[in-house]
Amino acid sequence: MSYKISRFLDYLFARCLAALIIFIWIKYYAKSWPLSILYTAIVMAILIIIFDIIFKKNKPAESATDKAKKEQIMNQLCLNTSAQNLEFFDKLLSERHDVTVQKSCLTIKKDNQIIAVFLRFSTSKLMPHNIIDAIKDSKEFDAKKILILCNGANSNAYYLAACIEGIKVTILDDKAAYELMKKYNMYPEINLKINKFPKSIKLKELAAIALSRKRVKGYFFASLLLLFSSFFVRYYIYYRVAATIMMIMALVAMKDYKFVQEKEKVL
Repeated sequence: MSYKISRFLDYLFARCLAALIIFIWIKYYAKSWPLSILYTAIVMAILIIIFDIIFKKNKPAESATDKAKKEQIMNQLCLNTSAQNLEFFDKLLSERHDVTVQKSCLTIKKDNQIIAVFLRFSTSKLMPHNIIDAIKDSKEFDAKKILILCNGANSNAYYLAACIEGIKVTILDDKAAYELMKKYNMYPEINLKINKFPKSIKLKELAAIALSRKRVKGYFFASLLLLFSSFFVRYYIYYRVAATIMMIMALVAMKDYKFVQEKEKVL
């Protein structure tokens, strides 16, 4: 339920932002406020009909169950060792291909060519240096095609993959990797889970985090920034109240509390 509410609020915010952008430019040409609001409503209605109804009509929606399963699997692949992931994808791909397990990847022999399959599942997105490392490793097998399975890649990684000549580099993100598993009807064993929300934090633990001496500088500089800003805004009282609270927090955090020391010195 909370996921659906969050998605709805994101949808609402995006449409409001789009409406604001449209209104700014319509108001520039139509000086009348009522007309500007009316034209904005008409344009937004047309855009919603085009993009949210017509274009998405034939697009299959990912079910909440499917999404949760995909996230679980991707988290598990991140927590697995390289050997475990190589073993799983070797088993999966061997159903239809001639697969060999190498030290850093899998190789598939297809149509007298070698395809190198690299597994780069991590909590961070695939970076250009990961692609360069894969190309270096694939030279040992004279591979002309590289597949990199990952949780996702940044724009620079996709750009680099598209620019390389001589070797075709294909990036399969979490959605593509999950679709591959669905195609083969095989999934990794889930033995570790990452909760969507952290375990409940006690008030004492929150206080230990807030009153750590490490935060004194942050509170102090934040209070100075708020105080300085109060001289340039109309409702300066709120800024000065916030600045005062930050200064008090800095003063309180300067004391060495026993429960804070216990929290920070776990080992």
